[in-house]
Amino acid sequence: MKLTKLIILLLVFLLITGCNVFKEDDFPTTDFYLSIINSDGSNLEHILDENYNYGSAKYIHNDEKIIMFNGNGFSTCNIDGSSYDSIIDSLNFSALDSYSLKPNQENLVFSSEGSIYELDIITKNVNTIYNFNAEIGYGLKPTYSTLGNLIVFKLTEYVSDEDLYINKIGMINLESNDLQIIFETNSEYSRNITCAVFDNNEDKIIFNTSSTGELHKINIDGTGLETICNGVQYCNSINSNAEYITFESKETVYSYHKESALLRSHGKGFRPEMHNTKLIFNNNGLYHVDLVSIEKIKLADSPGGSQSFSSDGSQILFKHRVDSNKSKNPVE
Repeated sequence: MKLTKLIILLLVFLLITGCNVFKEDDFPTTDFYLSIINSDGSNLEHILDENYNYGSAKYIHNDEKIIMFNGNGFSTCNIDGSSYDSIIDSLNFSALDSYSLKPNQENLVFSSEGSIYELDIITKNVNTIYNFNAEIGYGLKPTYSTLGNLIVFKLTEYVSDEDLYINKIGMINLESNDLQIIFETNSEYSRNITCAVFDNNEDKIIFNTSSTGELHKINIDGTGLETICNGVQYCNSINSNAEYITFESKETVYSYHKESALLRSHGKGFRPEMHNTKLIFNNNGLYHVDLVSIEKIKLADSPGGSQSFSSDGSQILFKHRVDSNKSKNPVE
């Protein structure tokens, strides 16, 4: 008993006198950076420091600047992290991570409280594309067509007297601002349709229906509904180019080869992005997949969130996690 008391007293003494038994450096810290890395995993650079806790950063202005959402709106900075500027910070955003950049990289569309807006990144002007209407639906996840003249998004209308949801796909021509309902289906779930995007040639729209577990394509005039593949539920993102469709379903990333109709699983992952035959996604790390060779490589540690390619696919923007025994001494 006396020995135990002596040991306790010794430990208390060591702590009070500030001995080096327990160094502050021994406590691990985690920092987050907005970072750029080459798509082959080389040349990792931090753009914004450990205060960075935003997401969905994308290249704009011919890859010379970056835009990101900051929780209350959108901000921009130069490619080296300088000239940080808040574009808009006065809206109550929802589904911010689903904003879509126009191909000219000078405009974007986003949803807020059921309405769809377009932001001019240069002038900072915001225009209402679709104003929330309870009889039409709650708008979410807008995306541009390849030419940037059309917008497609999901709409959810709740019919209270029947206690069901009408899930719809809406399309708006930005020149006329006319809304066209491309497809609709009734369901007891509000998220029966979770994502809709244009196919690469713009004459079709690709979307999912979770109740049937199918990925579909349909002509933009609402005709010619076809099933692409089965086993697809709750897609958080869909991408399409001339050769492939990639998507996330139930925390798994898939690629679908259009010509061969081959569906491949690339394992657990979130928010895939595609450039030609390159695929990137996050699963507690930034992963790169060559869709031809199916080679999968972990490029860097990442806590989650979105990642995006530069316009030529040579670089990737992402949120980098750095774990270290970093001293909290402000002079270091």
